Amino acid sequence: MKRTVFFSLAALLLTLFPCCAPLPPAEKAARLEEQGRFREAAAILTEAIDGATEDERATLEFELDRLRRIRLDYSLTRPMMFKALQRGLTTFAPEEFDRWIVEGRFDTRTIDDTLYFADVSYRNLFWRYPELDPRRVPRRDKSAVEHHMLAVARAIKAASAAAGTPYVLPTRLSVTMIVSADPNAAPAGETVRAWLPFPRLYPFQRDIVFLASSVPVLNLAEESSPLRSAYLEQTAVQDSPTVFRIDYESGSARLWQHSGVSSGESG
Repeated sequence: MKRTVFFSLAALLLTLFPCCAPLPPAEKAARLEEQGRFREAAAILTEAIDGATEDERATLEFELDRLRRIRLDYSLTRPMMFKALQRGLTTFAPEEFDRWIVEGRFDTRTIDDTLYFADVSYRNLFWRYPELDPRRVPRRDKSAVEHHMLAVARAIKAASAAAGTPYVLPTRLSVTMIVSADPNAAPAGETVRAWLPFPRLYPFQRDIVFLASSVPVLNLAEESSPLRSAYLEQTAVQDSPTVFRIDYESGSARLWQHSGVSSGESG
C-alpha cells in the first residue's frame, strides 16, 4: 500500500512540475528577452549555434539577429532623449520628462538594466500629442495646410451631394517612391531586399499602372492584397548606397463619407 502511494505521488509531481526538463535555447532566450536580459539571451543563442542542425541553426541565427535589430531600434538612452526634447521644446523640465515616461508617452524597452527609447520617439511625440505644437522649436504654423484641407473637404462634400455618389472629383496621380540603404549598411556582395508599398484596388482607386523601377520587380502582390507591395532585390556595393525606386500612376477619386450617402469600401 505504501509503495502504491509513493508511485502515485511521484506521478503527481511529474505532472505538476514538467518545467524540470531543460528549455530549448530559443525559448530560454525568449524568456530572458522578456526580462530585458539581452546579453544573456544572446550568449545562449550563440553557444547553441555550435552543433545545431541546419534548421535549428537558422532559427537561432534569426533570433540572434532579431535581438541585434531591437538594440538598433531602441538606441536612445534617457539622457539622449531628454536632450532632444530640451532642444525641441521652448520649455521642458526633468519633472515633466519623468511624468511622460510614467504615462507611457514613449516607446521604451529595458535592455540589460538600462531604459532605452525607440529612435522615432521624439518625432512620434508630436504626432500623438499635437497640443505640444505651440511649444515646438521652431513653432510650426499649420494654418495654410488646414485651410486648404477645409476647402478640399467642402468641395468634395458639395460634389458628392450634386452627383449622388461618394466617389467624386477624380484625379490622376503620378508617384515616384525611393528607398535607400546607407553605404555599408549591408556587407558588399550581400543581397539587399526591399518591399515597397504599392496601391491596391479600391472602388475609389482604379487604373493602377506600374511604369518603371530601378531594378526588376521580382514580385508584385495581387490587386486585392491588404498590404500590397512590390518586391525587389539587389547586391550591396561597398561604400555605395543601395537605392530602390518604383514609378506608378493611379486614377483616384475623392471619397465623401456621410450618413446620408452610402460610402461603400473605404481605405
